[in-house]
Amino acid sequence: VAAGIVALYARRLTRPLRELAHTVDAFAAGTPAERLPAPGPRGDEIGRLAAAVHRMMGQVEERTGRLRAEVRERQEAERREREGRR
Repeated sequence: VAAGIVALYARRLTRPLRELAHTVDAFAAGTPAERLPAPGPRGDEIGRLAAAVHRMMGQVEERTGRLRAEVRERQEAERREREGRR
């Protein structure tokens, strides 16, 4: 009985870590569609870690979007400049 209780508790504890690891691996591989859901009210270390990763992923996506927009703007300006020289 005790082993069963320990196994259930271990599964309850490790499931969020496995999900977090899967999401972070997918994000690192360039698959941001695998976004973490907004963390729930879990206030332990796992919940705080998930919340921090959630914020970090949002910041990375936001900054990446801004950089891509800046690159597009520069490329468009260069294109216009080249066309103006013709």
